[in-house]
Amino acid sequence: MINVNNFLVKNKNKLEEDMNSDGYFKMIFDRDAVISDLKGYVLYKSLKELVNSPGDVAEIGIYKGGSANLLAECIKDTDKTLYLFDSFDEVIPDTQFVPDDGTNGHSFHYTIEEVQKKLNRFNNITIYPGIFPSTAHNVEDKIFCLVHVDCDFYAPILACCEFFYPRMIDGGIMVFDDYEFFETPGATRAVNEFFNGKIEDIFLSSACGGFVVKGINKLNAGV
Repeated sequence: MINVNNFLVKNKNKLEEDMNSDGYFKMIFDRDAVISDLKGYVLYKSLKELVNSPGDVAEIGIYKGGSANLLAECIKDTDKTLYLFDSFDEVIPDTQFVPDDGTNGHSFHYTIEEVQKKLNRFNNITIYPGIFPSTAHNVEDKIFCLVHVDCDFYAPILACCEFFYPRMIDGGIMVFDDYEFFETPGATRAVNEFFNGKIEDIFLSSACGGFVVKGINKLNAGV
């Protein structure tokens, strides 16, 4: 079970100190990644603490594959698989958004071939192109220890919550990259709506939006 306190905003300075002294992380972190080094470290440290737990890993919204590269490195010597989901050059239609997102469509214009080239040294990765959750059936029989959700908008993030939450192991982590980010209000709305009334609390991360640990709230985490 991870120590939630390690990743909270109030402990950002300590997390940065740990990151700066972690030689292995510096070696494997992809400097071409769109995410910041501290965001990368939160993913890395979370997964390292779960590496001996059951369950696979998933990332929804992979763009250039920078964080996927980091996750794959963390589990390359295990029997875990990293499942990657992205729309790639397919524009997500308006119906994927709620009005307060202020967006009429969204595409990062990065191809699956470019991502495959970047990640081709790993044999523990499976990529599913398409708009989530249309591709979710491919992993409906899997369980997960860590899921990184970075798809920006209300409908796909809500779909991620609905699909992955019941498949998370106890103590498994769902990281929501865009939670409480002012440019993606739909992301925050989706997470808040889904977890309203559930046992888990949504914790604000020192680096990457918010995260939820299956079965954990502020009371039983001692926060």
